[in-house]
Amino acid sequence: MMGGEGEQGTEMDFLEFVVQDARPEAGPPLPSRFAPVPDRGELTGDIPRQRFVFQSSMMMMGRTGGPTHTINGLQFEVLRVDARIPRMQSQVWTFVNDSELPHPVHVHAGQFRPLSRTGGRGRLMPWETGLKDTVLVMPGESVDVMVRFFYEGLFLLHCHNLEHEDMDMMINFEVV
Repeated sequence: MMGGEGEQGTEMDFLEFVVQDARPEAGPPLPSRFAPVPDRGELTGDIPRQRFVFQSSMMMMGRTGGPTHTINGLQFEVLRVDARIPRMQSQVWTFVNDSELPHPVHVHAGQFRPLSRTGGRGRLMPWETGLKDTVLVMPGESVDVMVRFFYEGLFLLHCHNLEHEDMDMMINFEVV
């Protein structure tokens, strides 16, 4: 035990709710139906495509002293912009897991719709058909997603495994 902490499983108070008699102001009514999820759009013609390969090497040591985790062979550099995407342009991004570790791929600043999965499980799971900001890419799998960004700026694409993210498995992309 350190710093007065209890043993594992010891009950602790984290949050206290104070209930008051006052009623909150009435807000707008809830909709009777939610808006439909946008369709996947038409994938014909010359839709731009980008490929992002996630690699982990337990044998090579990165600059953090641990295993090397990269996207497209690169470790994160805060001042480097790895991709530029026109605002409002639909693109198909392919996330490839070329390692023996799972990578939950997370995209900042927008949502995407998974289109297909090859290798590994070979299909999208039922819960993956809506809009997402993270998709699990298992070893040997590739997942195609359709992305479109509404806001300009500099954003991140990274593995959501904290150990991988902290060891530089992320890139900057800029929406212009």
